[in-house]
Amino acid sequence: MARPARGGTAAGGGDGSGGGWLRQCFNYIVACVQCLSHYFQLLRENVQTGRLVWFLRQLHHHYARRVVLILDRYSVHRAAAGFFAEHHPDWFTFEWLPSYSPKLNPVEQSWKHTKYDDLPNFIPDNLDHFHDNVYESQKYQHHDQTILRSFFAYAKLLL
Repeated sequence: MARPARGGTAAGGGDGSGGGWLRQCFNYIVACVQCLSHYFQLLRENVQTGRLVWFLRQLHHHYARRVVLILDRYSVHRAAAGFFAEHHPDWFTFEWLPSYSPKLNPVEQSWKHTKYDDLPNFIPDNLDHFHDNVYESQKYQHHDQTILRSFFAYAKLLL
């Protein structure tokens, strides 16, 4: 799990700041013991710990088994992991990526695919139009095992 990738198009100014509309979106890729899937939700606000805890509860109920989460070291991720370690230690296994390692994070590849493959040069009419198109890109990725596997292969993560 990670914050969106940084870069150009409608998602930001291309200055590496990560600003713009895509920063207001949120995505998860989850590796399960017996499956590979892409469970996501787009938000229009920055992710806070309470919202992430809510999302992970939904994820747990969706899969109804222990889930392996690969996370970067974002403070919200660490806080949510602490919550689940204390209250529901059998729900998740948390695997931490090294600091400053976006190339090891499959979520970064998901955002790259959305920004540069599905929506290159996309200029939305408004935030709703942008949200709808990002959602469709992510939904497509959810159903494409080949592309999901490629995100993990690029990050050199074994499934």
